[in-house]
Amino acid sequence: MAAEDNKAAVLRFYEEVINGTDLDAIDELLTPDGVDHTFGSQSAEEAKQFFGMLYQAFPDLRVEVNDVIAEGDLVAARVTYSGTHEGEFVGIPGTGRQTQTSGVDFFRMQDGKQAEHWGGPDMASLLQQLGVMPAPGASA
Repeated sequence: MAAEDNKAAVLRFYEEVINGTDLDAIDELLTPDGVDHTFGSQSAEEAKQFFGMLYQAFPDLRVEVNDVIAEGDLVAARVTYSGTHEGEFVGIPGTGRQTQTSGVDFFRMQDGKQAEHWGGPDMASLLQQLGVMPAPGASA
């Protein structure tokens, strides 16, 4: 597929899956055996489970796409995630805190679908905003 088609598929993923919380769209946008090298899912079904957990933790999760670059079957995106931490996330009970975190995602596309993903939000910044990790230079 052309690089522009791959960019469009990634933009659709952000809009429909993350902003639209449409788990069914994952079947159209990921290969059945798609691998997320960052979060560990090994299939579209496991990706649905991951995003279901994420929606519980951050029910108002939004992503703003700042830049998207594509070449061949690779797509890179610079994004900003925001949301309120209402439910458990990586073992951290909901804090009620508003978060805003930058992120970088890389995708390998196959026939217009995500076959592999690397990257994600800046987890150190997110954990600092949730109050479970000190900011750099902060006294212990």
